[in-house]
Amino acid sequence: MCCPSTQHVFYGRLIRGDRPLSGVQRIGFVLVGLLFCGSAIFILSGAFPQLFGIMGLTAGPMADKTVALAYLPVAALFLFSGLTVIVRAITSKGRKT
Repeated sequence: MCCPSTQHVFYGRLIRGDRPLSGVQRIGFVLVGLLFCGSAIFILSGAFPQLFGIMGLTAGPMADKTVALAYLPVAALFLFSGLTVIVRAITSKGRKT
């Protein structure tokens, strides 16, 4: 294989924050991070509808509270991953010319 595929380059830059990013890549990484964070907030709003009701957001509770609590590690992973990607997109060095 002479060249890495575009998908491998994308995930390599997403995981390793030491590579320079272009402006388009920064925007894409921020959007991917927001997608992860939004998924985490959606899971958390189903697990804790009263908390989000205080903030003015309406969410229907999940049917079973034990299932909602089982999803909390997934929500934490999504939130941590999303914030990590956003921080890397904002703080990484620009493309070298």
